[in-house]
Amino acid sequence: FCEHVKNVVNTFNAAPDKYYGLYFSIVQSSGYGKSRILIECCKRNFLNVAYMCLRDEKESGFPHSTQHHKDQTKKSLFSFLQSINEVEKLQVFIALTYRLCKELRGKKAKLYDFAGADFSFSALWDQVIDLFLITQPTEYEAILKKFTDLQASLDRTTPELLIVFDEARVLLESISETSKSIFRNLRRAQFGLRSRS
Repeated sequence: FCEHVKNVVNTFNAAPDKYYGLYFSIVQSSGYGKSRILIECCKRNFLNVAYMCLRDEKESGFPHSTQHHKDQTKKSLFSFLQSINEVEKLQVFIALTYRLCKELRGKKAKLYDFAGADFSFSALWDQVIDLFLITQPTEYEAILKKFTDLQASLDRTTPELLIVFDEARVLLESISETSKSIFRNLRRAQFGLRSRS
């Protein structure tokens, strides 16, 4: 699987203008190990993975909905993503996720917590969201410039970060009367970041 991801990256980098964005889907029936393979990649440090499960928090399936903690209450990460309805803000969210993951890995800190059969990236997303919420709009341009400058200097054969959306079908739901979806905004955000490079 990790070799497949590298091949996807290499194919994209060989002709980036041919593709709208660097993303792919993993599609299979329940119970076939879609989530497990990504978690194993993370456990074995094959890829830098920032994982979130967007399952409805009321559902009992596995993996459980990824939660973040704000004002001493738990909220689903999906509800937070719904609140970011501007492309530039999503770009900043992506850039801050990348920056924080890089910093934590530099300190050899774990991005995740495994407890028995369950796993959680809530601690990572708590930090990302806290950082995002204190970032002022006047800082956006500097954050995005630093991110794209760094991307331009990297070895492009291995992905620096794989942001994983598990149970991602909810990304296609409309988030406003304009019929835009989180997926559409994420795609536009990624395209915009690439255009800046």
